[in-house]
Amino acid sequence: MPITSIAILPFDNLSPEAGADYLSDGIAEEIMVTFARFEGIRVASRTSAFYFKRREASVEEIGQKLNVDHLLEGSIKLFGNRIRVNVQLVSTHSGFSLWTESYDRTLDDLLDLQIEISEWVFQKFLQQNAHLTAVPSALRSDISPRAYEHYLKGRYHFNSYTMSHFRKAIDCYQMALDIQADFAAAMAAQAICYVGLGGYVDTAYYQKGKEAALSAMAMNDQLLDSYIALGYIQMFHDRDWMAARASLLQAVAINNQSAEAHRAYGVFLMLSEEPQSAIYEHELALKYDPLNTVILNGLGIINATIGKYERAQEVYEQILSLDKEFYPVFESLAWLHTYQGRWAEAIPFFRRYREAVNDPLKGQMGLGYALARSGQSQEAYNLLASLDQRQAKYPNESIALDYATIYMGLKQTEKVFFYLQKSVKDKFILTNFALICDPTFQPLRQDKRFEELLNQTGYFYYQKNKQQAHTNKDSLLQIQADTKEQLNLLASQLLYIEAKGNYADFIYREGGELQHKLLRLSLADAKTQIDHPHIVQCHRSYLVNLAQFESLEGNAKKYELRSPWLPHGIPVSRSQGNTLKAHLKTLQ
Repeated sequence: MPITSIAILPFDNLSPEAGADYLSDGIAEEIMVTFARFEGIRVASRTSAFYFKRREASVEEIGQKLNVDHLLEGSIKLFGNRIRVNVQLVSTHSGFSLWTESYDRTLDDLLDLQIEISEWVFQKFLQQNAHLTAVPSALRSDISPRAYEHYLKGRYHFNSYTMSHFRKAIDCYQMALDIQADFAAAMAAQAICYVGLGGYVDTAYYQKGKEAALSAMAMNDQLLDSYIALGYIQMFHDRDWMAARASLLQAVAINNQSAEAHRAYGVFLMLSEEPQSAIYEHELALKYDPLNTVILNGLGIINATIGKYERAQEVYEQILSLDKEFYPVFESLAWLHTYQGRWAEAIPFFRRYREAVNDPLKGQMGLGYALARSGQSQEAYNLLASLDQRQAKYPNESIALDYATIYMGLKQTEKVFFYLQKSVKDKFILTNFALICDPTFQPLRQDKRFEELLNQTGYFYYQKNKQQAHTNKDSLLQIQADTKEQLNLLASQLLYIEAKGNYADFIYREGGELQHKLLRLSLADAKTQIDHPHIVQCHRSYLVNLAQFESLEGNAKKYELRSPWLPHGIPVSRSQGNTLKAHLKTLQ
């Protein structure tokens, strides 16, 4: 029987030493990542494969749930600086072992060992599938063993998926980078952690995430984490929907089997009001990661917001069958009942969610809204008072949307708009969902103030121009000044460069706002370092990115380029007028 699919299960940790789970999990996960780069084989994603960690299940049952025909399982045993790894390849149809092997190596050989195991099993696949293609591993074999060990510890913390573990993961990745500064995979993984912290702790982390993603891309432009992190940052912080779409499509192109890439693009499609396409992307993600409760929850939310209540209920019940303690589904079920006006059924689920959050000051938003709508206004006001306490305790967190939602339940429209405006300004990660998708705020959509809020998110600009949205890979610009200073930014960010004596002033968009960066180098040097078809010289003192400009105005006496992002025009030399006008037409 041809070998077409595989799941790499978490390895058993048989080490006498405590704390070696990061190795047993990390080895399995990195073999999985390496194996996913072999074209022609479907590889079950980490979340689904690791669902069976410490769960009793037969080989046949695992094969059915993950829809794979083979399993790779194993164990590790750590003795000081030596590690013993046992692996076996098992058929899920027969239950028989097709191949077993043992390796006894030092920790210094760990990375080479993972690649060796992956390639050995791949050879078994090639015996029955001659059409398969091997793709080089994303991890270089010259990575320092100590740096790699810190990297595995970082992955271990990241997969706990809490804000405190994200911070621990960032520290581990930084230790890896301190040892080996060009460890691109560690830099890209760090960017993903910053996205999580930026979304729910402090938006200042988004900038760190962007810097990490761009630095990783400069080292290796084929790392999935870089593009996913960048896409989320462009979507939620920069509000550059065009660039976000391009980044997330590039992530899918790098690894079309990545459940996380499909999920991220599905989130983008949901927010751009393409719900059927968003559902498709989530279902495609579940093809590769069928037991991922986070992706399932997202699928349920999309269905709930467009009125497919029965389908949403089915998905939420599937989540509970997999994990009765997955508390985000309690909130999702509560909102499902809320959208149908079933307050009595919604409130118990909101209370259950609040208890599961395990912080008396958090988990208030939906409960306050439902209590207010059910006529229990005083309890809703009590929750508003607790929000005041939360803001005092966590001053960097944005909770304006919590206030807005509860005031929506209390039908205090002026306060709703006040706090929605603040939430937009704070760039809270759920603000776009609230304004674009959430039926809760549907009654306000005809209000001019609501339209202005949407306009500030970049929503209308994208809807107007999405037919012209370029989906090609964005270009990373790396500008080196005469000093040691360097500027990394995407071509889609750059508006123009202006010569100022011995300096060049770079004007670009970051976080939805115009930024300036003055570097000591001539305009000619900047032009030499930038190789991009749309970045051209329009005047002796200006280089412009024509993709960011809409029109050329004036006549032969005075031409100016106009951009929706700039309050002023950019001068154009008379000799360049006709050429630039023709170039602009090709971009429209």
